[in-house]
Amino acid sequence: MRHLFFTRSIYCGRVSCPVKKKIGVEGEKIAEKYLLSRGYKILKRNWFCYAGELDFVAFKNKLIFVEVKTLSRSTGDDPSAMLTRRKKLKWYHTSNYFLLRHHLLGADWRYDFVGIIKNGEKFLLRHYKNISIP
Repeated sequence: MRHLFFTRSIYCGRVSCPVKKKIGVEGEKIAEKYLLSRGYKILKRNWFCYAGELDFVAFKNKLIFVEVKTLSRSTGDDPSAMLTRRKKLKWYHTSNYFLLRHHLLGADWRYDFVGIIKNGEKFLLRHYKNISIP
């Protein structure tokens, strides 16, 4: 008797989930190299809690919560468009829980966004600093 095992979701939109995950991991590696080359110290990678996940918690004169979005050129979208109000609120709650959990409520901090577009083997990166959260 054969058993078939299915992942929770076979497809996520137009691109299969494993492909999206691979693109996301590649993007996070590129973003990490970029941040390190700019003098940022990476404190945490993919930190998660009940409220959500933080791609990077970094430090450069202050604590920085970094969100990374990577898209393939075939989607035709701008990665910054993926940073919706709902995502910002989740980011806000997750970062506040991080501050509380690590006893850093009085720390100076900000939000940064790194948008990456993959075009074949090339990557186009844009760093948005001090993103406002509603």
